[in-house]
Amino acid sequence: GTPWTAGIPGRVEMAVAAGLAAAGGEVDDERVDYRERDAVKVVRAGDLVARRVASIPGVPGRDVHGRTLPAPPPGDVPLAPGRNVEVRGRTEYYATAPGCVVVADGVLSVDQVFERDGDVDMTVGNIAFLQGAVRVKGTVRDGFHVSAGSDLWVGGTVEDGLLDAGGSVTVQGGVVQKGRGRVVAREGITIGYGERAFLECDGPVTIRKSAINCHVLAGGVVEVVEGRGVVRGGVILSGERIRVKEVGTEAGVRTELCLYPVTRDVRGLEEEYETLRGKLEQVERVTGTDREHAQGLLATLAPEKKAYMEKLLLARDLLDRQIEEVHAALLAGITKWEAV
Repeated sequence: GTPWTAGIPGRVEMAVAAGLAAAGGEVDDERVDYRERDAVKVVRAGDLVARRVASIPGVPGRDVHGRTLPAPPPGDVPLAPGRNVEVRGRTEYYATAPGCVVVADGVLSVDQVFERDGDVDMTVGNIAFLQGAVRVKGTVRDGFHVSAGSDLWVGGTVEDGLLDAGGSVTVQGGVVQKGRGRVVAREGITIGYGERAFLECDGPVTIRKSAINCHVLAGGVVEVVEGRGVVRGGVILSGERIRVKEVGTEAGVRTELCLYPVTRDVRGLEEEYETLRGKLEQVERVTGTDREHAQGLLATLAPEKKAYMEKLLLARDLLDRQIEEVHAALLAGITKWEAV
């Protein structure tokens, strides 16, 4: 007899790269940022998203009596068009709107919301979705960035990372940072509590429970009025109004509440401050924040890498001084009072 020959199953070929980048993204010729893993697959309206390749039937065989032995059907991969996807020519799937590519339960969609079920950490890398909103059900870990073109929602906490939203930012838990992270939004910021948090927003800022040693810069109203509504240490700057229940401590921790007019000069200083902090963050990705550790590291480097590191350390010191100068200039143009 002659055995049957198996066919070739159908498959779906994605036009956008599937999965996460294993090696991370290149920073320059010598460095790779392992946090850059291309987690969000973005397409534009009219882009080809996927193509279905049909199965190829197998070849029948015959038994010793000459009877046909049919080859089993090779099978196909089910894939139905979902949101913002249309099928052309029965085999090609095109995006009808810009967004991120999502495949779930045999349905291919292009969504305006990118969802992360767990934490933002090394398993997914940084998240950047400038075409829509981002929802993170877990925690944003130290050193990771999440950027959204519209609203950004975090169900857990935010450690020393960066959140940046073209709309509003909502953090159900707290924002607990160490001086490198920040939360920036255009429309509004709402968080559960803050510890050493840097919050910057053109609109209102709401901190539900407490703000401990936080730096808040808001164009709109700042409120800390739920629970104890405590503000201890740090600086709160508002272009409209500040509402809190309790300010300062018996130990006399310096706490500043400041009202200022949102003038062109003030806005320019805010933008310069934000730009300098961003540059400092980029430098500290290489040098770290520990000055003594960085100086000790110099002795272990090859001459060409040592010269590069020395330039970065000088740049870091210069940025530190510039940030202090801009911050002082910003405060000098503000009508303020001190609460202790």
